[in-house]
Amino acid sequence: METYKKTLRACCLGYITQAIIVNLAPVLFIVFQNEYGITYEMLGRLILINFGVQIAADIIALRTVDRIGYRKAGVTAHFLSFAGLVCLGLLPRIMGPYTGLMAAVVIYAFGGGIIEVIISPIVDALPKSPDSGKASSMSFLHSFYCWGQVLVVFGTTVVLRFIGAGRWFILPILWSAIPLYNLFRFSRVPLPETVAEHEKTPLKRLFNTNIFIFALVLMMCAGASEITMSQWSSLFAEKALGVPKLFGDLAGPCLFAVLMGLGRTAYGIWG
Repeated sequence: METYKKTLRACCLGYITQAIIVNLAPVLFIVFQNEYGITYEMLGRLILINFGVQIAADIIALRTVDRIGYRKAGVTAHFLSFAGLVCLGLLPRIMGPYTGLMAAVVIYAFGGGIIEVIISPIVDALPKSPDSGKASSMSFLHSFYCWGQVLVVFGTTVVLRFIGAGRWFILPILWSAIPLYNLFRFSRVPLPETVAEHEKTPLKRLFNTNIFIFALVLMMCAGASEITMSQWSSLFAEKALGVPKLFGDLAGPCLFAVLMGLGRTAYGIWG
């Protein structure tokens, strides 16, 4: 396991990158409305594009990652995440604001979709101590998404308060440093052998298993609740409840992420 410590850290940073991709734009929704006059429907479309592209990337990656290798997939994913975040800061000022936002979302969402597919299998294939089970390892790994969300919401809200909403475009460029850094880490860290093709469970057999269908429905419901909180609570708190943005962000998506992270970390430690 000592050999793969850097690999595990790179995977954890991968989930922090995923948190940036999913949660940065929603913290800026009010800024987008005030700066560009973007409607609620247009904001909802950005969320739809983000997750639609991520699902498409998931499907494509499932069929191609084993052929090109996990290292190339990881480097590509982080490059797309980096490029998309830089585009989020630049393109709305170069082309039409909403067109620029959509283009940036498509780029970084594709990177996020690949990250989602490759990170868990890599960590699952790492050598583990006898007292740490697969579920505990996965829970601990996924907690880094939550801590990344806390970092993004808190950091973005505080920095925005100091630099002013008019300079919001600086923030995506600053956050792009994380996937850029992790791109170079992924190009060098040792990667374990993942599950062999003949050991994989066919999807058809999974969908014929009742427990898998139950877990799938449970994940969809939990995911819908999580996305509702992380994507819309900041906007709702300021627009509907009339609370200051700083308090709304900290009491809404940030607190939600803290509690979710504590649950995942606790399960990861104690199993």
